[in-house]
Amino acid sequence: MSEKERLKQIIYYKTIDGRCPYNEWFNSLDDKTKSIIDNRIERLIDGLYGDHKNYQTVYYQN
Repeated sequence: MSEKERLKQIIYYKTIDGRCPYNEWFNSLDDKTKSIIDNRIERLIDGLYGDHKNYQTVYYQN
């Protein structure tokens, strides 16, 4: 798998009036916290999810 195929895209939610609640929250943080979050998001984009579990939902009908 090429590096480009591994990369993920982060899409930020925008309200109907164009506000981005994530950016509003993020911009209210101190620089150290912003840096930690930016680094974590970069790892997610690179496909490095850290310690996590995958959950699958199974739907069925009786």
